[in-house]
Amino acid sequence: MRLLPLYLALLACPGLVPPPAHASVLLHDDFSGPVLSTIWLQGTWILGRTQLGAPLAFSNDAGASFVSLPLHTFNPYYPGTRLWGAEIYSIENFARDEGLLAEARVRLRTETPGIVASFFAYRFLSNLADELDFEFLSNYPSNSLLLTQWNDWDYSGQNGSTYFNNTNHHSIMITNPLINRAQWTTLRFYWLPDGTIWEANGVELYRSALAQPDAPMPIRANFWAPDSAWQDAFSPALQPVTSLVQNTIFWYDIDRITVMQIPEPARLLATLAAWLMWKGARR
Repeated sequence: MRLLPLYLALLACPGLVPPPAHASVLLHDDFSGPVLSTIWLQGTWILGRTQLGAPLAFSNDAGASFVSLPLHTFNPYYPGTRLWGAEIYSIENFARDEGLLAEARVRLRTETPGIVASFFAYRFLSNLADELDFEFLSNYPSNSLLLTQWNDWDYSGQNGSTYFNNTNHHSIMITNPLINRAQWTTLRFYWLPDGTIWEANGVELYRSALAQPDAPMPIRANFWAPDSAWQDAFSPALQPVTSLVQNTIFWYDIDRITVMQIPEPARLLATLAAWLMWKGARR
């Protein structure tokens, strides 16, 4: 893990040797529109008190193209009963292997309480779930992020799955002055065999090996409103409405998502050695 900051510094410096072939980009989308790329699917299930599947929007702002996930207070299929939100998820499941980097540049265009905007990896398989999360909870200040790990989480609790047991679930709320969810924020996690590192705008926020997931997972982003079972994220003031004329729309923007395989240490050291040789030759 100590090699990762050095590797990222190499990638960030123009003119340096390119990363080895093993450090391959597995997924990249800058959401130029006008429709969602075929590498994604949209969720249509119920999450909390939100029906997913609302139509997405594509826009351009200051040269950045992005997709916007909506949350409507009016749901034409469940008027007055459920809100209408959105989730996108990759068709491909990404294995951790030696390490995986996932990154998204996002922005939340509301401070209305009771809303969750996420960038995460999640898979439910054989009655057990693995997950890694970035979550903006609008109940909390705009410089806060909820970071969560899940490993072999059993929703029935049959295997002893309980919140904050550090085996199946680990979670922490982070505040940092570099985070402002109302502005474009680059979220990045490194999913490694011996732990996970979370970053925002290139600054490490937290690292943990507790409840470390290991199942291949798709990459996801969603925008929704929880029910009262999740009190930290719920607001009774946010309610579904019964008619379209009463509708309010909130937006969660995603400028890009990238998934990249991290090179194994031997390859990383080879890259470092090549860079040092290149650096010496220029002196």
